Amino acid sequence: MPRRSIIRPQGTTDRSAYFLVDGWLASSMLLADGERQILKLHLPGDMLGSTSMCVEDAIDTLMALTPVTVRKVPLAPLGQLIVTNPRIAMFLLLSAQKERVALMDLLASNSRTSPIARLAFLLLNLHQRLSIVGQAGSDELEIAINQEQLGDIVGLTPVHVNRVLRQMTNDGLIERHRRQIRIIDFERLRELSKIPLRDMSIASSWQHIVA
Repeated sequence: MPRRSIIRPQGTTDRSAYFLVDGWLASSMLLADGERQILKLHLPGDMLGSTSMCVEDAIDTLMALTPVTVRKVPLAPLGQLIVTNPRIAMFLLLSAQKERVALMDLLASNSRTSPIARLAFLLLNLHQRLSIVGQAGSDELEIAINQEQLGDIVGLTPVHVNRVLRQMTNDGLIERHRRQIRIIDFERLRELSKIPLRDMSIASSWQHIVA
């Protein structure tokens, strides 16, 4: 589907889950005053829409930020798959907890850290996630969204995002060429971010169950 496509609107009854095969996608919520808040960036490999599985109407909108490829899985056959293969249920449980950890980290970063710490955390997080799916180099990544969308995620205006990225460049933390970013000093970015970059692989205590 092309950029800006609405995969699933907020408030609709869509008893399905989605898997993002390729591209970048946002989960966002429409507020009472008409403003829209991006809640999470989804990258290839992510399961989408799982937070709305427990309610009748979708609580968020899934919108393509780039051209995307998604796979739709109706909840009824997914439920049958869980019944016949309990390991799928375990994977879904662990996936939901990983998403919860990610949202807790983002909440802590946006609530209790400085603007430069928020962007440092976001850049490190994106580099880690893109590296897992083979879409980032050892020190490089491409940011496929604009500064307004970046700002929406970390609670800053586009002007503030641009100012902080320029400060990072001047301080020798990163190099920028349009949407290409090279991280020069990982250690200093980690110190600035305040939030630890977590190893999100399956914990060893669960591996004998899901292997």
